[in-house]
Amino acid sequence: MLKILVFFLWFFGVAIGLPALVLGLIKRGAQPDFAIDRDAVAVGEGRFKDPQRVFGRDTASAPVDARSMFPLAIVASAAVYPDGTRVLIARGPDKARSKLVMADFFQSLGAGNTTRSHSGSRFTARSGEVGWIALQDDVGVAVLGPTREAMEARRAALPGFRDNPKRTLGNKIDREYLPYVLGALLIWCLLVAAQFGRMAAWVGGENAPGNVPPVASDMLAGKILALNQQDVPFTVTPGDEPNMLVVDWRYADAKWADLMRAHGMEKSHRLVLRLDPGDHTARSRDYESEMAWSAGAGGADLSWSGNLGITFFKYEYEKAYGQFFENGTLKLAPSYEYRFDLDEMKAPIIALIVGSGWNWRPVVSFWRPFGG
Repeated sequence: MLKILVFFLWFFGVAIGLPALVLGLIKRGAQPDFAIDRDAVAVGEGRFKDPQRVFGRDTASAPVDARSMFPLAIVASAAVYPDGTRVLIARGPDKARSKLVMADFFQSLGAGNTTRSHSGSRFTARSGEVGWIALQDDVGVAVLGPTREAMEARRAALPGFRDNPKRTLGNKIDREYLPYVLGALLIWCLLVAAQFGRMAAWVGGENAPGNVPPVASDMLAGKILALNQQDVPFTVTPGDEPNMLVVDWRYADAKWADLMRAHGMEKSHRLVLRLDPGDHTARSRDYESEMAWSAGAGGADLSWSGNLGITFFKYEYEKAYGQFFENGTLKLAPSYEYRFDLDEMKAPIIALIVGSGWNWRPVVSFWRPFGG
């Protein structure tokens, strides 16, 4: 139980929790790439007090009051420029309602191909225009243009918005170091994947007593093969490689196997053992599969599932009933029944291995860097 607790603390605390904490702190400390001149967006009588400090002096015409389109805003103005760019700036009574105002405008554009960053969101509108939209505190701004270059130039020319002097490491990561962060995250994932297999092997493994000298690998293999002579629900056969044994649950030998196949079922559970005389460790890997098929007036149906790696616990019991005539009477009786207990398969093998002075390790892969 202590091993399992340590495993979960490592997985959720270190493998997942640590990078999530670091990324969360970076994101929390990041500042918007732009800053708003709060004096420029001052409001009076439902309008910006000085529209030129907000939109600039080169608008094609005076900014238009757009509050009728955005009833949640205390001020909303739109301006059009000679180069075909457009700007909407809105301010709500608080950040939550300002966010709703900009969300409504964003949806009205039918925007797609959206990319988000600390500097806002860039998108392509249904009209084909390229846009940028952002929200800072209670002020929202959207810029649209016929091309990305025109849109970016208009965004940079807005006098009420400037580069934020308080940008942090989070901003630099987003703009300059993002490929390096993604590379570091990939390396971290590979390290966690390798360590996961080794931790799982440690949790499910058993060590030999220190006072029991290990026997030779061929002698241990002979002991495991001799289990075939006992009343066990599995068979052991030599593998394709030296020091490898294959353990199969006796599905094929069971008296109900033909009935299972008649009902369209086929199951297998295999345990592959690799004996390593170098460190006197027997490593095991589980292989299991299940196939079911049926055919009828509605057509044929076939399903298959399988997995490999480590199976810590598994117990199955299934019974199916059918109707049969016996002595002229219709009776309901079992048509097939089976039971599978993984512990009944592994326990004798583990006890034999550990009792012979060898260690037992379940692994996800026989490749040592990932399997342990």
